[in-house]
Amino acid sequence: MLLRQFFGAALFVVGTLLLAAFASDGAGASTQKIGEGSCMGERACEGLTGRVGVNSCLGFEACLGSTGRVGDNSCRGDFACRNNRGRIGDDSCNFSSTCPANNGRIGNDACR
Repeated sequence: MLLRQFFGAALFVVGTLLLAAFASDGAGASTQKIGEGSCMGERACEGLTGRVGVNSCLGFEACLGSTGRVGDNSCRGDFACRNNRGRIGDDSCNFSSTCPANNGRIGNDACR
């Protein structure tokens, strides 16, 4: 009888842990951040791993393969920040092919 209660309690704990794992929202995991109104356009953010601010990466392949951070209202135009590896500030790189393959730091209100 005691053994049955022990295994019953153990099964309950294991079931609860499994349920919690499947229902988790991943709050403890590293998540990609994409701002509202961003990544609009065909393949705009395909392969992206960096952070993107609001209203950014707009256009065909605008931030394709980007690993760097993109600020707000930036990279708006076809191929604007494709393969970006650096950091792009706010309101920057807002024409087609403006900052492709960037490896450095581009400040605010630059390259527009």
